[in-house]
Amino acid sequence: MWSYIVQIASAIKKVHEAGHALRSLDANKILLTSQNRIRLSICGTMDILMHDTPQDMHMLQQDDLTQFGRLIFALCCGVPGASSGPHFQKSIDHLLRFYGQEMKSLALWLISKTNVKVRVSVFWPSTETIANELRS
Repeated sequence: MWSYIVQIASAIKKVHEAGHALRSLDANKILLTSQNRIRLSICGTMDILMHDTPQDMHMLQQDDLTQFGRLIFALCCGVPGASSGPHFQKSIDHLLRFYGQEMKSLALWLISKTNVKVRVSVFWPSTETIANELRS
């Protein structure tokens, strides 16, 4: 799971560095190749549909990170709405039990940052460290 999260975080980082936002990140928009590589199938769609509507890019990028947190819950729990609703505490317990404190902390941190402007680079050093550990 960490490999997928690192790949998605890397893609989000590149999109944000280019001054854009994904704007629609969920499990239906992720493709998995036979080599366990992630491909995102959403890049640019909303930019084309809403090209003449002014948007606050920082808010859109923040929303990407919130969606990323929700995606982590969905992928780890196998339920699209795992990050909200009546079973939220069970989802948190599932993350902790099967994926550890780090995964739980990352997912909760991402979905709780709705009013604070953060960037994917804030947690990037930790995902980069994980990527290096996965390669060795």
